Amino acid sequence: MSITVSSLLACSICFGSDGATLDGANAAVIFMLLILVGVLGSFLSFIFYLARRSRRLALEDELSGSFSASTEVGSDKNSGLTH
Repeated sequence: MSITVSSLLACSICFGSDGATLDGANAAVIFMLLILVGVLGSFLSFIFYLARRSRRLALEDELSGSFSASTEVGSDKNSGLTH
């Protein structure tokens, strides 16, 4: 087994290969980038969903809290205690 300097410097793709191999490697890199963008986009959309849901639930809680406090008979609006 003889090892030459040129075989140690680069892989077969970098050293020079046919066009079909290079096209396959380029397609694989593009495919992996698309998968990465899809996964990161999913995480980002889930974070936006949670933020919107949290904001909506906080608004609903605030509205229902003020509505129930204003409709109670004999309620003290400063302390929220009923008599």
